Amino acid sequence: MAERVLVIGGMGAIGMWVTRELVELGHTVVVLDTRSDFRFLRDIEGKFEYLAGDVTDLARLVHILRNGAITRVVHLAAILWQCEENPPLGLQVNVQGTINVLEAARITGVRRVAFTSAKAVYGQIRGVHAHPHYQPVPEDAPKNPDSIYGATKLAAEHFGLHYARKFGVDFVALRLATLYGPGRLARHGAVAMMSEMLERARNGLGMQITKGTEQGDDLLYTPDVASGIVRAVFAKGPGLQHRFRARDDARPVRRGGSRGISRSEDRGWSGARLLGHGKAVLLRARRWSGAQSARLHPEVLAGGRHPGLRRDT
Repeated sequence: MAERVLVIGGMGAIGMWVTRELVELGHTVVVLDTRSDFRFLRDIEGKFEYLAGDVTDLARLVHILRNGAITRVVHLAAILWQCEENPPLGLQVNVQGTINVLEAARITGVRRVAFTSAKAVYGQIRGVHAHPHYQPVPEDAPKNPDSIYGATKLAAEHFGLHYARKFGVDFVALRLATLYGPGRLARHGAVAMMSEMLERARNGLGMQITKGTEQGDDLLYTPDVASGIVRAVFAKGPGLQHRFRARDDARPVRRGGSRGISRSEDRGWSGARLLGHGKAVLLRARRWSGAQSARLHPEVLAGGRHPGLRRDT
């Protein structure tokens, strides 16, 4: 049955794919974003509602959820590298903004909030989980974020779990690994090294990576991430304290880098677990088709499956 879904950050590198998939599935989609850049959604521009705004305005969030009869929320809004230069802004957007989303959901009775966290919550990966062994990092591994961004994501997770326990807000957090895919370079250019490598290669240009030896990394293709998010926001089952670890289903890709990257304890999307229940939540999502050894997703090599996504410009 079609529902009314608010996608916060629906113009972003992941959000544009979430918006597209929800529209294709027949849901009524409202996008809340600070940007009004439709370049990656031009072919479906008239099929969803766009609202300018951000997560720092609680009253507006409540108004949008209530007046729009929103039943589910996908919360993707965050700032990344800007957190390091402006920690107060990082706290305001990534932490207080998430609290605002959760509070608005509590007030209006939204069925579920799906939130994207990040591998940055683990911080520096050491020991047997790092180079050269890369043993899987379990979800309950110590969280020692070494960046403001990672700290804000971890704090946001805990606030979500608190709202689940205390107020009954159905909350799902997905910790994402490294992303690549159309739109990533344009949206996250400062931290989109893998996408920059792909774009430069497709345009016949070279690229020099100045540090690091061979390291392993988990890569997630952004349209596949979006599919997982959509399935998470609609997944049936117990609705308390969901937390997910999203990764690819591949061996590490070898690339130049400065450190090892955390890996999930489970294969594919079945790595979802219910905290306190100890059993997997199977979403039946298609398996991640990110990088497998040196083989990249065929749609990237072919230029993408959607109009206007031939190049990330």
